[in-house]
Amino acid sequence: MISFFSPEAATLLAFFLIGYVAWLVLKSLAKGMHGEPDTLRRLTLSVTKSESGKCYAENAFYHGTTGKYVADVVCPELDYRWMVIADSQQELEEKVRKEFDRCEEGIRDKINKEVMSRPLYFRIK
Repeated sequence: MISFFSPEAATLLAFFLIGYVAWLVLKSLAKGMHGEPDTLRRLTLSVTKSESGKCYAENAFYHGTTGKYVADVVCPELDYRWMVIADSQQELEEKVRKEFDRCEEGIRDKINKEVMSRPLYFRIK
């Protein structure tokens, strides 16, 4: 049997190769768990603001490792922030519109509560 390395050198080389492969596997697992920035792709939504302009969508992107479309809906008047997750971009836009409707309804309810809590100064018969 012909050997290129001595038994000690071959053992050291084997340990080095096993360690290197283990390091590559751990590195790959860490990328999958933490979501590397190269797996995120920014999206441009057709709906970025609500009809009243009081709510808006931000941080819309496609997450490559999970295959999901994600956007944040923000309503500063209600101190409201919600992450919307969908399987397609069209579904994401529909969910964003529904969140806008929900936020605008919440704004109307808040305004109505403020108006109804004011004391009435006259009475209509």
